[in-house]
Amino acid sequence: MYGPFYWCHSVVNPEVYVNSCVNDMIRHSGYKKVLCEAIAVYLVACQIQEVRVEEWRTDIGCEIKCPENSRYNPCGDPCTETCAGKISSCQGELPCMEMCECNPGFVLHEDHCIPKDKCGSFCRGHYYPPNETIWGEDGCTQKCWCETQTVKCSNGQCQHGEECSVRDGIKGCYPTGYSQCSAFGDQHYATFDGAHFDFHGTCRYHLTGLCDKGRGLTEFSVDILSRNQGVKDVSLTKSVVVSVYETEILLSRENKGRAKVNGILFNLPISLYDDIIQIFLDGWNGVILTKFGLKVSYDWHSHVKVALPTSYSSAVCGLCGNFNGNAQDDMTTKNGDMSYNVSSFVQSWRTTENQEGCQELEPMSCLQVIENVQRQTLSECGIILKDDGPFRGCHDSVDPEKYFHKCLNDFCFYSGRQDVYCKVIEAYAAACQAVNGTVDVWRKNGFCKTWCPQDSYYTLCSTEYPKTCSGTRSPSGCNGFCRESCVCEDGYLLDVDHCVQVSECGCTVNGAYHKVNEDFYPTLNCDERCVCGPGGLVRCLPFSCSPHKVCKVWNGVRKCHPTQSALCSVAGGSHYRTFDGISYNFQGNCTYMLALSCFQDMSFLENFSILMSMSSSETITILVKDVKISLIQGKYGTVEVTKMLIQTNVLD
Repeated sequence: MYGPFYWCHSVVNPEVYVNSCVNDMIRHSGYKKVLCEAIAVYLVACQIQEVRVEEWRTDIGCEIKCPENSRYNPCGDPCTETCAGKISSCQGELPCMEMCECNPGFVLHEDHCIPKDKCGSFCRGHYYPPNETIWGEDGCTQKCWCETQTVKCSNGQCQHGEECSVRDGIKGCYPTGYSQCSAFGDQHYATFDGAHFDFHGTCRYHLTGLCDKGRGLTEFSVDILSRNQGVKDVSLTKSVVVSVYETEILLSRENKGRAKVNGILFNLPISLYDDIIQIFLDGWNGVILTKFGLKVSYDWHSHVKVALPTSYSSAVCGLCGNFNGNAQDDMTTKNGDMSYNVSSFVQSWRTTENQEGCQELEPMSCLQVIENVQRQTLSECGIILKDDGPFRGCHDSVDPEKYFHKCLNDFCFYSGRQDVYCKVIEAYAAACQAVNGTVDVWRKNGFCKTWCPQDSYYTLCSTEYPKTCSGTRSPSGCNGFCRESCVCEDGYLLDVDHCVQVSECGCTVNGAYHKVNEDFYPTLNCDERCVCGPGGLVRCLPFSCSPHKVCKVWNGVRKCHPTQSALCSVAGGSHYRTFDGISYNFQGNCTYMLALSCFQDMSFLENFSILMSMSSSETITILVKDVKISLIQGKYGTVEVTKMLIQTNVLD
């Protein structure tokens, strides 16, 4: 029986390729994607010799899903057309190659296909993308652009806070430096110019954004949403919203390792608009980085950092101040008035009115005796001040007194809870490392101990970005300074929020990464359902929403969601109301089934059951998928979660 490579065997000896494939499969624990790539190497060797190869991918599950505006061709033209013309390395006739080729009317630009009329132009023998600035020869005094193969120029100069220089081989105006604003712990703030203030609020606030729109700077805004965290008088940052390039990006506490982009939830990392926006993981932080230098970091708990280039000095406003080098005028309200009251200043930068749960609270004072004890013993928050302690290499660069008082504040409000006040010490360590200060080991057993996921370990000074399942390329435009982090063990990659072996990695489709067994709907009307299978391979089948469901985006996920819902309730242990609105009373001390799935011929629905135990302590138990969740009377704020039989999510 002839196989797809039969005609190649006599031309290219397959034995060495088979041995290499077997070794790679053993090394990567049978990872299917490695198998596909190994066979593809042999395919290339055959095509170079201009040997015909039959279709092979479908039979072994190695199908290729091409990006938008392109299609798969097992024998395409390697000299494909790009915005800059034919690929420069193409000389004469070349054998065909397996590829995703652009649809008619589209050409290759970077790594995706765009309409041909969206391309740039050639000038002076070079290709320039649309709207790209070309600086003239004399010290950035002429600002030029390429239009229909002609260079056009106008007088120009670098902005305030910029200098004319050559970086990475490109001449242009570049910022002379950067400054950082931060919010951390129970809402402690440090502005771009170094002013510090504290407040307790549970609203959405404007952290910073462009206010002077007459300087040609890219517009942006950064907002934060604060909420109470277990204690009424304490609030922490729940989410960060960045609006830039007509795109809204949300990092939130409940979606660690993920980001919402224009309402759609994505696993990190992800790149947008040819790296104009990059969203990735760095240590314990999610990071949003833009082409013009805005960098926003969030640790998924309470610590937010915003870095801006000096070109934005005196052009921004918000809780982070105006970035003019003068800390004395940072408390300028939205109306442009100076405020000497923190509450009125903060309230002026609310971004929404009448928001549920929105309020500002008067800060509580910490007992002087607690401060005295920690100063004398140099324990708890006092470790920041210790002259021969782990932060001695930071004192000259980052004021320890300000962080000590903020740490003390959280120590008092949270009654000495380490998981809260240690976050301020952690923020001091991060601020020190950001200016290349030296931090020694400060976490110990019993003091600010951190936890790392399975197959990873804690390090005080990680200088590399994590290698992820979606790719190992470091984000462009970043420098690798020291930061605390959890690092995957050798042989493991970061899979959004935990470390896995390469063989357990998921799939990347159109730039978006999906975990193994994760299903997704690539079309707007959910007429196709795809599942990321083991080995990084994607399988898609036609699909339609079941009755009483509609395709829409809800909570960041596009899929078939119910058109409506119904409520069943139990009050006082004896008053019942059904989903259809019937009320009745009943008393008993047994375990009762409140609701369960009991459908037939409806495989598209999830199985579940909810039990209520009315014995000595009332317990509600929910069984869904492979998880058992118990809510027990008297255990406020806690749940018991038990893993049961693991189910898989595959397409038949």
